[in-house]
Amino acid sequence: MTAQKILAFDLGERRIGVAVYDSAVDVVLPRPTLTVLSESDAVAAVTSLIMVEAPTLVIIGWPLTMAGQVGPQAKHIATIIDQLKPRISCPLKLVDERLTSAAGRRNMPAGSAKSDDSAAAAEILQTYLTQHQ
Repeated sequence: MTAQKILAFDLGERRIGVAVYDSAVDVVLPRPTLTVLSESDAVAAVTSLIMVEAPTLVIIGWPLTMAGQVGPQAKHIATIIDQLKPRISCPLKLVDERLTSAAGRRNMPAGSAKSDDSAAAAEILQTYLTQHQ
């Protein structure tokens, strides 16, 4: 079986959480959070990281409302995704991210230098892996 590398993002307006899974080591690791100033900056930062990491799959947290509806935040993420898709060559999937920030904070080691945003990205990625095993 070919090794699989998955990159996950928790897209925020100013911070983007990042996590990676590499099947060779079978672990999800949070990465440093990206700080962005605008939507175009977010697209550029995510595209650049995807090019460097060369994942086989990209996961993006889909911020549905607690009622499971597409709200303003999900609409904002959709505009970023529309800009990302033509720039990347690997598949991109959305994962419901409701409650991942809270779960990420709970699962972060005490005194961790990683941000809540990257911990949330790790939770999004773990959710995907759990659903697809």
